[in-house]
Amino acid sequence: MICFACPSRLRTTLLLAALLAIGCAVFSGYLESSPYFPLSPASPRAGAAAATTHRAEQAAAGAAEATEVVGGVAPASRNWAGTTVPGRDAEVRPMVAGRVLRRAYAEGSLVHQGDLLFQIDPRPFQARLDQVGAELEQGGGETARAAVDQARLDLEATAVRSPMTGMAAAQAKEGDLVNPTMVLATVSSIDPIGVRFQLGERDYLRYLDSLEPGKARGTGFGALELELADGTTYPLSGSLAALGRRVDLATRTIAAGGLFPNPGNRLRPGQLARVRERIMGRDAMAAARGAAGAAGIMHPLRPAGRPRSTHQRNQDS
Repeated sequence: MICFACPSRLRTTLLLAALLAIGCAVFSGYLESSPYFPLSPASPRAGAAAATTHRAEQAAAGAAEATEVVGGVAPASRNWAGTTVPGRDAEVRPMVAGRVLRRAYAEGSLVHQGDLLFQIDPRPFQARLDQVGAELEQGGGETARAAVDQARLDLEATAVRSPMTGMAAAQAKEGDLVNPTMVLATVSSIDPIGVRFQLGERDYLRYLDSLEPGKARGTGFGALELELADGTTYPLSGSLAALGRRVDLATRTIAAGGLFPNPGNRLRPGQLARVRERIMGRDAMAAARGAAGAAGIMHPLRPAGRPRSTHQRNQDS
């Protein structure tokens, strides 16, 4: 039992109590600042730190993300969901009416420009050529000569050929009666192959800026990469090649198209892919800062591999 009549013992007791309180306060501050002891969710500072971390994660999952340091500047990437499409489509129509005798290619195979696709029955056209030829030999004059030339062209047109190199998909079959208004097949050029995606309005304006003459090297719109459905990255890079005619009012995006080399026809139309823009130079810094600014984080870009501690995040908040 403490004797309050003894002043020296009372002072000693009060001193020990004060030292204990100071020690508890110091240890509590250490726990809050240590990266190995996260703040309690009930703490106001913990709530601010958690909100800051959440905003940072959203920014990293968005348009730009710092990855690694190259020459002192961190490259970044923007990405969009896309679908592969033919670089160009051509509808194949016959120039004459007749019955299809045979299809001369395998469905879905690669055809080259000038290859035979369909053979229309040539016999009626051969008979017409023989008839006007006989008339010309009997002195039919210029009219008969013109008829011979036209009959020869019609006979040649019974062999329907591919207008370009690509993958052919038939819409007519053997025995069909066709005419010049009908589509016999569609030939799709897939080398290079296109990728359609929706480009944000800000990125669209940045692309326009990159087309200005005298633009500094290392700025503007970067090369495109393609991530396939299995998670692998297509080995060849592409470029932005086409834009739509208007910006969608609801989504503030514009239709865009990239072109990728496709030797060996590995890629086919209709595949799902993710388009990534690889950014180097000053645009990489701007992309990462833009994502951080959107999340409400105001700190300079740091090289990858140097995570910030909980104490540093608390100071920013």
